[in-house]
Amino acid sequence: RNPLAAAMYAVTLQRDSLAQAQLETALRDVHTMNKIMQSSLDYIHELLASLLDHNNVLSGGVDLELDKVAVHDDILAPVKSIIQMRKQHIRVSTTCDSSVVFVADRVRLKRTVLNLVSNAMRYTTEGFIEIGAKVEPSGTLFISVADSGPGIPRERLAHMFDPSVRIAELHQGVGIGMCLARQLARAMGGDIHFDPAYTSGVASGPGTKFTIRLPPSARQFKDASPPRLATPPAASKRVPHLAAPSLASLQPRAEACRVLLVDDEVVIRQLMARRLRQLGIVNIEHAENGEQAVKMAGENGAPFDLVIVDHYMPCTNGVMTGSETIKALRTCPGTARSVIIGSSGNDMSSEHLCSGADLFWRKPTPSNDKLAEDLVTLFRARMPSGSTCTPS
Repeated sequence: RNPLAAAMYAVTLQRDSLAQAQLETALRDVHTMNKIMQSSLDYIHELLASLLDHNNVLSGGVDLELDKVAVHDDILAPVKSIIQMRKQHIRVSTTCDSSVVFVADRVRLKRTVLNLVSNAMRYTTEGFIEIGAKVEPSGTLFISVADSGPGIPRERLAHMFDPSVRIAELHQGVGIGMCLARQLARAMGGDIHFDPAYTSGVASGPGTKFTIRLPPSARQFKDASPPRLATPPAASKRVPHLAAPSLASLQPRAEACRVLLVDDEVVIRQLMARRLRQLGIVNIEHAENGEQAVKMAGENGAPFDLVIVDHYMPCTNGVMTGSETIKALRTCPGTARSVIIGSSGNDMSSEHLCSGADLFWRKPTPSNDKLAEDLVTLFRARMPSGSTCTPS
């Protein structure tokens, strides 16, 4: 997973660098190839994450992180973007009001939908894939995935969610992805249903339709305020610009920030340092494991303003996990009042936040605009402490 994360970092960095150059016409082909690489890496990342989730389910379940989800912008639009780039001759459409909000585990809900849509993509050679979502007055969320593929033979329906069924045995592929989709839906209190009466209307294929049904959580009716979107609307259609107000507000003190990057992968540290330098942050130090970071934080010298900590660091014989490192850093004079951000390819947000982190970034880290926005928010909250790295 580390090489994959490094590649995703590099692609994001390339995209932001091209945006900074403002050579849209001359670099149009490069931008197109970049989008293809990003979409492919996103797809591979989700497949690997699905395998990890499947393993977690088998070993005792998954810990859900409930939050307000903008169903179209957080779930349907990103899934469509990933699939459309890989299946350009198939019409992929979404039907969902932009105001639809539901309390759920954003990552697991997106993964559930992506597994269903990936199944449809794999076996639909012409026609369409349609993704729709709605919330009924009862508060129940319905997300449907319909396609114009070859369908599933009636004698195979009883095995469609069986993880032991080989994809090659069915006309419509149903393997670990379908099994995991149902496991995740049930972990969230819902289920997935197959519509035996559905017909696509396309002569080449009767099609298949699955519907995810999730009941409202206890939080659904307690907080009707709008969610914080995981990605801005139509983010896949624009290139972030480094002239964003959030980035400008880091100046002129960004160059005074003292930063510590803690990760066992040197490539990850180098790429992250380069991204921070794009934001004007240049005073960056490196630690290859938790033990080294704690030692550096305990030494005499200026305190660190920002620390970014990976979770698993076995490549350099590190024993401490990210959460253990964060907890120890909170007791060191050089990092007791630092902004600390946890980071991992796995969802370790609860562990890191409970250990004292101010924020958790799931690898790959967000775009420069979002990264700058998060840093401005965190540094502003630290202003009373006298930190040198605060917005002006």
